[in-house]
Amino acid sequence: GVTVQLFNAANMEIPVGPDGILGTPDDAPGGMLTDAQGNYFFQGLAPGDYYVQIPASAFGTGASLENYPISSNGGAVSGGETDPDDNTDGDDEGQQPGGSGTVVTSQVITLAPSSEPLNTTTETGQGNILDDSEDANGNMTLDFGFFAPVSVGDYVWVDENEDGLQTSGEPPLAGVTVTLFNADGSPVTADAEGNPYTNTQTTDPGGNYLFENLPPGDYYVVFDISTADNADLYMFTIQNSDGNVSDGADSDASTVGPNLGQTADTGFLTSGQSDLTLDAGVKCAVDVQITTLQLTLCGNRVVDLTALGATVTPASLGAVWTTSGTGAFDGGGVWGVATTYTPSAADIASGGAVLTLTTNNPGGLPTPSACDPASDEVEIIILKVDCGTFPWTGN
Repeated sequence: GVTVQLFNAANMEIPVGPDGILGTPDDAPGGMLTDAQGNYFFQGLAPGDYYVQIPASAFGTGASLENYPISSNGGAVSGGETDPDDNTDGDDEGQQPGGSGTVVTSQVITLAPSSEPLNTTTETGQGNILDDSEDANGNMTLDFGFFAPVSVGDYVWVDENEDGLQTSGEPPLAGVTVTLFNADGSPVTADAEGNPYTNTQTTDPGGNYLFENLPPGDYYVVFDISTADNADLYMFTIQNSDGNVSDGADSDASTVGPNLGQTADTGFLTSGQSDLTLDAGVKCAVDVQITTLQLTLCGNRVVDLTALGATVTPASLGAVWTTSGTGAFDGGGVWGVATTYTPSAADIASGGAVLTLTTNNPGGLPTPSACDPASDEVEIIILKVDCGTFPWTGN
């Protein structure tokens, strides 16, 4: 059902009519339609120079090529045909300089009596037997190929429950840089029409990204979360947590470097296919660790906060010390500023206190994060003993 028109070298249409045979009652401009196998056959022609054209209307709404708008000869999947008269069967002879969905034209082919390719040697592709009654007088190698672009995507989110699956209510992550590669590791540089292609995107406020108008091929993506707001709060969650059963809802990113996660290859995507399962989940990396879980000291001593082995991840988030007692921190208890805790008389009388180090609230950042604060604690046991200046550690 694709319209195919025949022209001579002077750009005059040959009015073969719907039957494709010149010199019959239906002769008229407008060409003929391909059959159910995609074949077309112009007959009754004089020796000479001709070219074949597929009009733009063939790509219109409801037309046979509506969903296959790109000539494979002009696209990134082909090196480009240069000689339509080389008698090579099964290659695309179309030229589509106007781009997707526009007129496709072959270059000029010369027909001469008793010198055209035979189906026993050269004509080996689809439609090769159409001219068998006069095989040496017909050329069945003037073929056209079309394809639909493929696409790859599409989502990055914060995996709050750390199960590796997209759960209702878990927020998207905007600002993640996503880079598209061919399966061989080379960056994608051309779109489906062979034009220069930008192979990096940034996830939108909904966490979405989408690479479209790609030639059929095998692809993977790399996620860089360092460009997202509050990037230091996150790390990649578990990959393929349920063995890829929920491929459309799991995380496909495997950590390959600081802030970098890479998916597996899509497998070869054929004409019109999409793989929108290349998702990445990140989990919160907020953490507090205190290596000293219990400390005993004399009643006349202060707690050296710097000796407790306290760490905060990420350090940029900051943290604050608090106490279950009534003693005092210097520096307002701010982690990294406060260095000591001085027990109160009530602390000494009760035998101690619990000191807790808690991160600042990620939800209070300029760009709020879904991560929760983290904390850890150390138990301080205070002996009702005045050790003077004796260097006793409590052991």
